Amino acid sequence: ITSQQAQANDDRALHAIATHYGVNDVLVVSAKLHPDATSGRDALDVSASRIGNAATEESIVTAFAPEANDSDDGAMFDRAVTSIKSRIEESWKQSSLLHFGSQQQIAVTVQLGSIDALTTVMRRLDGLAPIQRVDLVRTSREQADLQLSFVGDAGQLALLLAQRNLSLSQDSGSYTLKPAVGGAGAQR
Repeated sequence: ITSQQAQANDDRALHAIATHYGVNDVLVVSAKLHPDATSGRDALDVSASRIGNAATEESIVTAFAPEANDSDDGAMFDRAVTSIKSRIEESWKQSSLLHFGSQQQIAVTVQLGSIDALTTVMRRLDGLAPIQRVDLVRTSREQADLQLSFVGDAGQLALLLAQRNLSLSQDSGSYTLKPAVGGAGAQR
């Protein structure tokens, strides 16, 4: 995609690149140099937006000034990259912390558009840390009904499922679980 499409958060273009790489979310980072009044050198403003699944969307905006021992702008850019990477990793860790004292169960429906749909979903659920048990309650040609026992809350579960390219949605109190669109590259 073009830089203009990325900066404009063009949904079609961002979805296309996510699909190409087999992921659900993309990170759009913008860095702009501007004169720093204190040092007379360039300073850097950085914004990073994680776009995709609503449960994972976030933005970071921060500024970086040159330091006295910087020989060029490269050191400032390196600090910016390290800082943004660290903040994104920390945000992910915080959103993924499991609260083992809160065990829950939810009933989910898996639409069976193909014979492999249930197998794909079950494989992606296998080994996911918060899920303690998956029970197949009922199955038909059109759908399978599962009971998921897990720790944490439904929002955390949705986030962790998205990382396995599974989409958990709720409509009128009912949950639906399906392989995420663009999740072709997902592994187990």
